[in-house]
Amino acid sequence: MDAMNKMDIKNKLKFSLLALLVLLLPGISFSQTYTTTGPGNWNNPSIWLDNGLPTLAFPTNANSTSITVSHAVTVTANLIIDQTTIAAAGSITINSLISLIVEDGPGGAVSPDLLVLGAITINGTLTNVGAPDETGNHVTVNGGSLVNNGTINLTSGRFTLSGTPTLSGTPVSTTFHNSTVSPSAVVSIPFTFGTNSGSTMTVNGALTTTGGFAALGSITVTGSGSSFTANTVAFSVAGTLTSSTSGVFTANATGTISGNLAGSSTFTSTSFINFNGSTQISGGGIKTFNTVQVLGSLTSSGGNTLRINGDLFNDGTINLTSGTLTMLGSSTVIATTGTPTQTTFFNIAIGSAASVTTSIPFNTLGTITVNGDLTSNAGFTALGALTVTGAGSSVTVNTVAFSVVGTLTSSTSGVFTANASGTLSGNLAGSSAFTSTSFINFNGTTQISGGGIKTFNTVQVLGSVTSTGGIVVRINGDLFND
Repeated sequence: MDAMNKMDIKNKLKFSLLALLVLLLPGISFSQTYTTTGPGNWNNPSIWLDNGLPTLAFPTNANSTSITVSHAVTVTANLIIDQTTIAAAGSITINSLISLIVEDGPGGAVSPDLLVLGAITINGTLTNVGAPDETGNHVTVNGGSLVNNGTINLTSGRFTLSGTPTLSGTPVSTTFHNSTVSPSAVVSIPFTFGTNSGSTMTVNGALTTTGGFAALGSITVTGSGSSFTANTVAFSVAGTLTSSTSGVFTANATGTISGNLAGSSTFTSTSFINFNGSTQISGGGIKTFNTVQVLGSLTSSGGNTLRINGDLFNDGTINLTSGTLTMLGSSTVIATTGTPTQTTFFNIAIGSAASVTTSIPFNTLGTITVNGDLTSNAGFTALGALTVTGAGSSVTVNTVAFSVVGTLTSSTSGVFTANASGTLSGNLAGSSAFTSTSFINFNGTTQISGGGIKTFNTVQVLGSVTSTGGIVVRINGDLFND
C-alpha cells in the first residue's frame, strides 16, 4: 500500500470518528458549575467561571447544573435560574421591573432551587415555575437576609425559613405557596404576606408577624417550643388553623377565621376574633379569646375548653355540643349586633371574678356553673343543671322567661333571683337563697331540698313538688296546684 492510500484511509477514519462524535454530542451531559469571581451584573460573562475556567456565557437554567454567587451581583435583565446558592458573602439584587424566575429543576425536592445564605433584595419580581402541587424546596432563606421592595409570587413548591434570617422591605405584594419555618428557627416577618389556596404554612420554630397576613390555605404550628405570634396588623385564615404537639398560636392582632380551629395545644387571642365561615373547633386543648364575633357558624367537638375574657357576639349560629365555654371577663356580654340563628352551649361556666350579661336567648345541653355573676335579660333554656355557688355569686333572670330541666342549686352563699317567669322541671336544691318575684311553674317531678329559704311570688304546680331537709318555702302570691 503506497503512502497516498495510507493517508487517505487515515483521513477517512478521522472523518468517521468526527461524524460519530457529532452524532453523540446531543446525548452527552456535561456538568457546568458556575461561580462568581467578583461583583457586577449577572449577564456579564467576565464575572463568572464555568467549571473553574473563564467563559463567554453567563449562567441560566439552560446551561448550568450549579450556580454559586459569592459576590454582589445585580440582575438587570429577565432571568431563569435553578440550583443556585447565594453564599454568606454573596448577594443578589433584582432591579425594578426585572423578573427572576426560579425553576423547579432536578434536585429541587432534595436541595433548594434557590438557597439564600447571604442576601437577596427584590426590587422587581421573584417568582417560580413548577406544578402547583409540587412539594420541592424552591426557595430557602437560611440565616441570610431577604429585602422585598417588589413582588414575591411563589405559586408552587416550598418557601423555607431556617436559622435566624432577617426579612424586611416595603413590598408591592408577597405570596407564598407551601412554606415552612424550620425547627429552632427564629423569624420575624414585618410586611404583609399571603398564602395560596390549598397551601400549607408549617411552623416548627418561632414565627412573629407584624405586618399581617392573609392565609388562603392552612396553618399548622407544631412541635415542642414552636410558636406563631401575630402582632399589630390584622390577619385572616381561610383554611384550618392547627396548634398541636405543644405548638402555640397567639393572636395579639384582630383576626378573621373562616376555616376550622383544630389541635390539642394552645390558641390565645388577646384581641378581636371574627368567625365568618363554617368553623369547627376540635382537638381538645385550651382556646382563649378576648372578644369574639360569630358571623357564620361555630361548632365544637372533642372536649375543647373555650375561655372568653371579653364579649361574645353571635350574629350567626353557635352550636357547641361538647366541652366548656368559660366567661372570665369582669364586665362582659353575650349579645348580638344582628339576629342570631342559634346560641347553644354544652357546659358554660362563669368565673368567680366575672360579671356576664346576656341579651340574647341561649340554650345549654350540659351544665351552667356560676361562680361570679350572671344576668339574663333574654331568657335561656337549660337542659342540664344550673348551679350558683360561692360567696357573692348570683344569677339574676330579668324580663324573658327561662326554664331549667335539670337541678337548680344555689349553695355556699350563691343567690338565684328570678324576675321573669320560669319553668322548673327538675329539682330545686341548695342551702342558699332562691327568690322569684314573678311566676314559677313546676311541671316535672321536683324535690326541694338542702334547707335555706325559697321565696316565690306566684306558683303553679303541673307536676309534683315534694320537700325535704327543713326547707322554708315562702309564697307572696298565689299557689295553683294542678
